[in-house]
Amino acid sequence: MCSASARGDVDSSERAAIVEQIRLGVHVLGAVIQASVVADSVLARPLATVRPGPPARGWAYRAFKATGVISAVAGLAHLVSTWSGASPQTRSVLGYVGGSAAGVSGIFNRLAAQPPSRPATDPIDRINTLDLETDLRNSIHETELAAGLLWVELRSMALDSCATDEQVVWLARRYANALQGTSVIIDSRMATSLTIARSCAECPAFEAESRARCGALASHLDAVSAVWRKRQWLLERSKRNTLDYLVLADRPW
Repeated sequence: MCSASARGDVDSSERAAIVEQIRLGVHVLGAVIQASVVADSVLARPLATVRPGPPARGWAYRAFKATGVISAVAGLAHLVSTWSGASPQTRSVLGYVGGSAAGVSGIFNRLAAQPPSRPATDPIDRINTLDLETDLRNSIHETELAAGLLWVELRSMALDSCATDEQVVWLARRYANALQGTSVIIDSRMATSLTIARSCAECPAFEAESRARCGALASHLDAVSAVWRKRQWLLERSKRNTLDYLVLADRPW
């Protein structure tokens, strides 16, 4: 490049070198962009929320059982005392106890039979889970839309001819734009999806299967980010070379 700068033009070997770098860069970008697209099966089904089990039987139920037992025992004792010729006072007491227990049992029975209705999921938790799921789906959709458009551009670049200086300059411009577009997708859009997926995976209001799906999604996106960081130095180097080439080859005569 230095010799080309001194001459004010670019020779064929330098043009071939920059084309080779661009081709390799397009291949790497294509692999990263493909990996950023999540399989449809990950979010094909809604994320299920945890549903509470049947309400625990509390003091009303226990009192109802106790008074029911007392009423039954007293009633049976009253019957036995009648048959065995017990005194009127004894039969009166047993009848009173049995009747009182039966009355109390009826009250507790009505209390226990009409528990306060409650929704399947706490409204606040449901609002939070709906917000998380909506944010995740929207973020994934926006990422995949941008990735799909860039993938079409990268495929076109891979097939473009580089027979002339003008074609190479045009390819170099598109490559520089593709590098910038990939950075936006991975560092911004996909990073947002990763953060939301982790939040869903850690949200106790989602069922275990839904949390597992979100956890798998977060792991996948994190792996894509790691590949991008690993290749970024190489792509930045090719970007600098491409821009240097454009400075020399794309300036007006």
